[in-house]
Amino acid sequence: MTATAGQNARNELGRNVLGRHCLVVIAAALLVAGCGSKAHPTGHTSAGRPTTPTTSSSSTDCNALGINPTGMREGTCTHAGITYVIVDENHMLRLRTLSARLSAVRTAIAMVGGSQPATAHGRFVIASILITNRLELRQGFDAGGTRQAGLILDGTVYPEDVGAERTSAPSSCQAAKVSIAAGRSVVCQVVFDVPSASAADLGKHGRADLYLVDFGADLGGSVLPQLIGQIRLYR
Repeated sequence: MTATAGQNARNELGRNVLGRHCLVVIAAALLVAGCGSKAHPTGHTSAGRPTTPTTSSSSTDCNALGINPTGMREGTCTHAGITYVIVDENHMLRLRTLSARLSAVRTAIAMVGGSQPATAHGRFVIASILITNRLELRQGFDAGGTRQAGLILDGTVYPEDVGAERTSAPSSCQAAKVSIAAGRSVVCQVVFDVPSASAADLGKHGRADLYLVDFGADLGGSVLPQLIGQIRLYR
């Protein structure tokens, strides 16, 4: 397969996956309004968020607890019936079946590893995460076609670029077919393709969060996970 053919195949896979699942992933961002990144009216899929806490009668509400970009508290909270666990970028995220820590995040115009090179439509955001299996049986991350990670950047939600992960990122959780023994940890990568202008906002306060969900859950599936972890990509 030529490089051009490989790129076309990746683009087609990305379009097909996005077409099937993006509405569900976008719904997740809308539900977390106010808890994660601040709204920024750019991009094709806007997830509006208030920039200041809103009042709530619930003692577990994210905004009421200050677990948002304004209060910058960490912890477990709820919004619109969904439970969120939100931590700073240098802290461990603990969900029911796994723990995760951000090891590194970077951007790239292209990736040349794997069976085919890939060029981003804008820039790739590549996040390396340390994943620990909290269960008693071996588990796979992003196993069986699920997507356990998502990125919200400047108010727009991006699913994993599965095509690039599988063909051009040998260290990705998808390509490596990560299988984690009970109590053990593995580092792997998740990849997102974002506009260049948005990529420049990584690290700016309130602009980006990494979503992660438990083993067996799927941010791109037909049923929205009831527990979503968020790692802030800012301080």
